[in-house]
Amino acid sequence: MAKELTTLNDSDIIHTWFDDIFDNEMSLPLMKIKNPKIDLKETEKEIIVNAEIPGVDKKDIKLDLNENSLTISYEKKMEKDEKNKGGWRIIERSYGSFARTIPLPQPVDENSAKATYKDGVLNIVLKKTKETKNNRITIE
Repeated sequence: MAKELTTLNDSDIIHTWFDDIFDNEMSLPLMKIKNPKIDLKETEKEIIVNAEIPGVDKKDIKLDLNENSLTISYEKKMEKDEKNKGGWRIIERSYGSFARTIPLPQPVDENSAKATYKDGVLNIVLKKTKETKNNRITIE
């Protein structure tokens, strides 16, 4: 079984696009990484999505809703360290722009969509309906 890596750079993000194509024991570990990691729950009336997005300001997260999917995109910025300029550093956390589009099991009401962000966890509640249009969700 392949190990999941925790270290990424900008060029490695492209590998996430291929994770569904190469989902086998021989695939590269980077191909199995999805950012952000989510939990999706469907109830009779709602679709609930929880996403892990630690270390990101709420203002750097965007949510886009369309007829068939929810897209979570964000930028995780690297802290500038002027004191250790030129010194050796180990950087294992990932930085840059990330996005994930989540297919929805059925249309939702974009006007009643609610999103909150606390302690690195984004919670999105979408009420089910028969029709929806493209819409951006504001995080409370």
